[in-house]
Amino acid sequence: MLKELKIKNLILVKETTVMFDKGLNVITGETGAGKSVIIGSLNLLLGERTHNSIIRKGEKSSSVCAVVDISAVSSIKGFLAEQGIRVDNNELIIERILTVNSNNRQYINGTAVSLNLLKSIGKIFLDIHGQHDHQSLFNIDTHKNFLDWFAGQLPALEKFKTEFELYQSCIKELGNLKETKRNSENDQKLWKYELAEIEKAQLNAGEEKSLNEQYSKIANAKEIKEKCFQINDILYDSDQSVHCTIGSIARILQELSSYDNFFLTQTEICEQINTLIEEVSQETRRHGDESEYNPCLLQELEDRIDVLENIKRKFNKNIPDIINYADKLKSRLLNEESLDDKINLLEKKIEKIHNNLLDNADIISKKRRSYAPKLCDKIENEFKRLGMNDAKIQVLIEKQSDLTDTGGDRVEFLFAPNVGELWSPLRRTASGGEISRIMLALKSTFADADNIPVMVFDEIDVNIGGETARQVGHRLSELAKSHQILCITHLPQIAGFAQTHFKVEKQVVGDRTLTKISKLNRNDRIDEIARMLGGTNLTSVTRRHAKELIDNITE
Repeated sequence: MLKELKIKNLILVKETTVMFDKGLNVITGETGAGKSVIIGSLNLLLGERTHNSIIRKGEKSSSVCAVVDISAVSSIKGFLAEQGIRVDNNELIIERILTVNSNNRQYINGTAVSLNLLKSIGKIFLDIHGQHDHQSLFNIDTHKNFLDWFAGQLPALEKFKTEFELYQSCIKELGNLKETKRNSENDQKLWKYELAEIEKAQLNAGEEKSLNEQYSKIANAKEIKEKCFQINDILYDSDQSVHCTIGSIARILQELSSYDNFFLTQTEICEQINTLIEEVSQETRRHGDESEYNPCLLQELEDRIDVLENIKRKFNKNIPDIINYADKLKSRLLNEESLDDKINLLEKKIEKIHNNLLDNADIISKKRRSYAPKLCDKIENEFKRLGMNDAKIQVLIEKQSDLTDTGGDRVEFLFAPNVGELWSPLRRTASGGEISRIMLALKSTFADADNIPVMVFDEIDVNIGGETARQVGHRLSELAKSHQILCITHLPQIAGFAQTHFKVEKQVVGDRTLTKISKLNRNDRIDEIARMLGGTNLTSVTRRHAKELIDNITE
């Protein structure tokens, strides 16, 4: 039960507190007075997304707070306990705060929560029928949802929808794989050709440098040999070699060292130099001896270098990059080879999911067919309560050629308003007044099935009046014996059934317009219903009619 609703700085409301009672709570007021602010506030508490433009002009924030008695809905406690929210005295305090800088917050019993959690809580204890919901009856997808709701298989349908989405995702993936395979067939030919060319070249990292070094050594072998021998002569073998010259210097330094120790160090250096000269001379001579011109090997090297140069030009890459490219080609071709395996596995997976969907769709369909007559009986009983004694409703269930995320059935409500009339689609047959009563009949049926404690009707009286309006009011009052009802209405016939009556009106205070929500006593109710009957100019006649309307209902 919704016990209390506090609204602050929301649209035209500066600050107000509405204390609701059990039973039928009716809200009336002239058009444009701001009755919808109550519905808007409740929607905010149920997690509806909004914009900070609804904050009252000149204020930095607005807030909506509700106190809800959940003693009749034990499932909420366990759900909230799982979220770490404590519940004392069977009461929930739900608060939503909006700010101009969009730093919005929401709380349940002082604990910060997400909008999704608010939505989940709202579905358990409160159902709002908005002005646009009448039109939903003209959408046959809604019919299927009503039937599944009544059959208690919405959780099963959620699982079915999840599996169907997986099925569609796999179908899409399979299409992409096959498209990739088609597009890559020509590419594969090129990749294989290029890889064969690279593998034929038998490339090795660092080979090019080694080949160039070998080629230079053999091509210049004669000159290398001559220069090596020349160096040997200069350094060691000739009579005037560097080795001899340094030896002569060392002997002079040795003589001087007998006079001055300074020359000892210089002598040692000259001896070290001569040792190095001997090593250089010997190694150079040896290298010259080993250097031989080999025309056959030189030709082999030239041929190999030509192979490398040709492949570099062909791929416009250096050798290391070509080797890396070959690795990529191998990876691509390997992936292409595994693509067929992926396609085969995915096709088997799709077949398995599809068969499972068919089985589950059959289970869902059987349950629909089982519950359809029960739903019709329930709704027709509601029709009788609403003065539609001869109206009949039928649920048409047809097998579809293709599965959808709701199974394999097409579901549509057929309606026959009078005896002897043929069944016709509800969207073509029902009048505006009948649609309002059919919607109330459905809401009443599902309220009992789901045990929703609080039901809100925003102008359920669209396109009705007179006796029909009285019948709707009477049914709302009956429904209010087991549920708390909040009803916004323009019709006195419905307002007369109120157990608690609120009036919404606009007032101008200073240079600002305010929306005021007041709870009416008996005399105020008579005045308000008289206004609804005859306009703003109240007369003794309209007040008498209003009093009679209320008294006749309460008798």
